[in-house]
Amino acid sequence: MFSAIARVFRTPDLRRKIAFTLAIIAIYRLGAHIPAPFVDFPNI
Repeated sequence: MFSAIARVFRTPDLRRKIAFTLAIIAIYRLGAHIPAPFVDFPNI
């Protein structure tokens, strides 16, 4: 199993796709913490 994971990270194309996916998830998670303007959250 560890050899399969290591093989994924040795392949440049798969490594790039995994890095892109993790970056998109990180951007989404960071964006979830930015408050929306003119929204009264206690009343929601």
